[in-house]
Amino acid sequence: MDNATSPPSRTRSVIVAAGIVLLVLALLRWNAGSGSSTNAGPVRGPVAQEPSVGPSLVAKLTADKPVLNAHPPVAAPVETPAVQPSSVSRDEQLRQELIGVWTHLDNGQQWIENRPDGTARMFIQLSFLATLLYGGDMHLELHWDVKDGVLSHTITAGTPAENVAKLTKDYGTSRTYKILETSAQSMKLESVSTTPEKEDWTRSPLPAIWVVPSNSANTAIPQP
Repeated sequence: MDNATSPPSRTRSVIVAAGIVLLVLALLRWNAGSGSSTNAGPVRGPVAQEPSVGPSLVAKLTADKPVLNAHPPVAAPVETPAVQPSSVSRDEQLRQELIGVWTHLDNGQQWIENRPDGTARMFIQLSFLATLLYGGDMHLELHWDVKDGVLSHTITAGTPAENVAKLTKDYGTSRTYKILETSAQSMKLESVSTTPEKEDWTRSPLPAIWVVPSNSANTAIPQP
């Protein structure tokens, strides 16, 4: 009885043992697969590529930003209106300033009247010592001008003739002076000669000899 039932039991034991072996092998293979996956590290997706900076991208970036000019534009120079020269020359200004009557002390007293038309007259009242040389007072007619800042007087006539002749023999018929300074009431001159001499002239009323008496309108003014 016992011998008759043993083969099926042995078969079942073999099957159970085989199942256990397969189960163990399956577990070992699963563990081996899990370990290799762990050691391999996390699975990474595809790496994103940075966009390349090509000419088109550079052009776009440049267009979006203002371009700084290393050399800022230079402002155009402002034109200054040219100064128009004065219509009146310096010599003409001096002529206008010297018109009138002036007096000067030199070996007596002298008066000169510079007229606008370029003529002049002079009265020389000599000192006592000067009269010993030239004989007495004199009246002179002159021509005057200003050129390059130099005043010139030229005798054209005079009385008494003998006294004028003595004067012109020593001093000549012309005198020139550098105009050093002028004002409403004075003028400072320096003679143009080998030994320059300075002369100070001041504004003056007419000398008495040139004044017509009020009660004698027909009295002639002494003329040279």
